[in-house]
Amino acid sequence: MPNSVRTLSQWLSLLQDKIAALVAASFTLAILILVLVLPSDILLSASNTDMVSEFVSWRAYLAESLRHGHIPLWNSFTYAGQPFLGGFESAVLYPPNLLFLCLPLARALNFSILVHLVILGWGIERWATCRGLNPWAAALAGFVMPLSGAVFPHIYAGHLSNLCTMAWAPWIFLGLETWIWQGNRRGLFLASAAICLQILAGHVQYFFYTAVAAGIQSLVLSVAEPAARRRAIPAVAGCYLMAIALGAAQLLPGLAASGESIRQQKLDYDFAAMFGFPPENFLTIIAPGFFGSLGTPVYWGRCYLWEMSLFIGAVGPLLIAIALCDIDRKRRGVILDLAIAGLLLVLALGIHTPVFGLLYGFAPGFGLFRGWSKFIFPATLFLVLVMATGVDVLLRGKKIPRTIAWTGLLAGLITGGAGFVLLLNPSGIGEFLHLISMSRESYLPALAFIQPNLIHEAGVHAGLSLGLAGLILIAAGVILLFLEKQSLLRWALPGLLMLEMLGFVAGQVTVSHLSDAMPDALRQFVAAHPGDYRVLDFAHPDNGYLLGASDLGGNNSSPLRRYAEFINFTQGGDPDHATQYLPFKT
Repeated sequence: MPNSVRTLSQWLSLLQDKIAALVAASFTLAILILVLVLPSDILLSASNTDMVSEFVSWRAYLAESLRHGHIPLWNSFTYAGQPFLGGFESAVLYPPNLLFLCLPLARALNFSILVHLVILGWGIERWATCRGLNPWAAALAGFVMPLSGAVFPHIYAGHLSNLCTMAWAPWIFLGLETWIWQGNRRGLFLASAAICLQILAGHVQYFFYTAVAAGIQSLVLSVAEPAARRRAIPAVAGCYLMAIALGAAQLLPGLAASGESIRQQKLDYDFAAMFGFPPENFLTIIAPGFFGSLGTPVYWGRCYLWEMSLFIGAVGPLLIAIALCDIDRKRRGVILDLAIAGLLLVLALGIHTPVFGLLYGFAPGFGLFRGWSKFIFPATLFLVLVMATGVDVLLRGKKIPRTIAWTGLLAGLITGGAGFVLLLNPSGIGEFLHLISMSRESYLPALAFIQPNLIHEAGVHAGLSLGLAGLILIAAGVILLFLEKQSLLRWALPGLLMLEMLGFVAGQVTVSHLSDAMPDALRQFVAAHPGDYRVLDFAHPDNGYLLGASDLGGNNSSPLRRYAEFINFTQGGDPDHATQYLPFKT
């Protein structure tokens, strides 16, 4: 290649990097402006979620304690008292929580949510760039991941600690791969720091599942890539040991508190089996609204939608197919990424596969958690990377096999046809609803599944979701058919994916109010009746601090075991089967 051409190519590559960085900075600035413009009472989550029932009170208590110059070790306002520093989700030592000292409570909560989406997207963009992908392909990965089904619905649910812990996952894999493939020691420090931040961010389950994903990746690379065998597994072990040392100030009290909590021993099998990813929810990869929505119509699928959506866009599977056709450069890496994602999805299925029983019975740590569907998050990280590789193939002008285009068209016709049939006969979905009802994993009342209005509404909405997915697949197929004639169409597929993701999140944006966390009438009643007593507030059991009175109950995963056993005993239950749900009956 002539020097002038090489220089021009390098200049264009640098320009792309600068533009991508400018776009990211502008997006971050827009988020900051949005947070500051929102009224100080607005929260970016629904009113009946963990944000309102837990995190408002916890972050307020943390900020007030820090302002008074001490670290809160104990929370006397929940479960008749429980560890606070040792309760990981309180995130007392998490550095970004210092912003709660600088901003009003609601704005700090909103900013924390949005800035962690940026950190997540930025991390996967850097990871994709480190793999040598086109800057625009890497930027698309950074755009898609925070808006995917495994992440964005948690905003509606108010899962602040989930989002904070998720944000650092791609940085872990970026650091590990930097060391494994480049031998750069800075990657080890980056991975260790990101793991430590996951520990401090507070959601132990996502920390554990990310560690499992890192272990699976290291094993797959060690088996498939001889060059990685000396570094992959030692790197994961070393980084996690270093992170444990860095996060010891949180881990030591956390483990001590866990030793006294309801999670001190293996969960009952039935409790641990809850919230496995339902096999039928693989439909949400391309049709996220098939089982309803977070608004209207109501979600009628199994468990909770924010734990059971695998949406990556109807264009996503086609981009994965395109990535697999890149024989020259990255096909082997794509296959390995898909193998890792596949293994993680098998784990996400939980009780729906025999793997659950084996891991529950014999693998350390797996019996301490329910909600194995959370494995869809690390799986989505690898799927989005593969999609970005497909976009890289497109933007490099590689020839795309026409079979992919025809497959997209055929899949679109089948999916759209199924949606059209449901629109013509919405009651045809009744048998599907009956199967969901019989699973006893839906949180709708059993009688709701036989109501004609719900059946009709569910059928129409499922038909529309399938129909839209079908139209997108048909459009993508047509775009691929005409690529050779119109090279600009190579940008159309990524653009179509971006529109899909924006449409997906637009239907989930909702707000609540800070005042929803504690009605003034309750607060005024307690203030007017001082005394040494405890309350039992079923609506806001974790918000005793806001109420100004200690609560007998709570709604989190870490009550002290002896207290849970005692309450179970007083209510006529078996103390040996106590869970975080206290059965107050009398």
